[in-house]
Amino acid sequence: MLCAHLINDIFPSDSNAVVIFGGDFNKLDCSRLAIDHGLTQVVDQVTHCKSLLDKCFTNRPYLLNSVTIMSSLINTKHKAVLLRRKTDD
Repeated sequence: MLCAHLINDIFPSDSNAVVIFGGDFNKLDCSRLAIDHGLTQVVDQVTHCKSLLDKCFTNRPYLLNSVTIMSSLINTKHKAVLLRRKTDD
């Protein structure tokens, strides 16, 4: 899987790297991302019809304040996923 390859390239060069990536993971088994790389999938609502296809993974979920699912700005059946980071205020 390309995602795992990219993660393997990032972590050795910077162990403090914050990794956040997302997309349409239709028909992809993402369980190894959590097991092999310690990533957490943060989307917990349906994003396409009645399925959760659009996912976001991160190695630092505690940096996120909220995950919002909303109508997309483009013409698609998929919902948009908005991640908000925590602030220091």
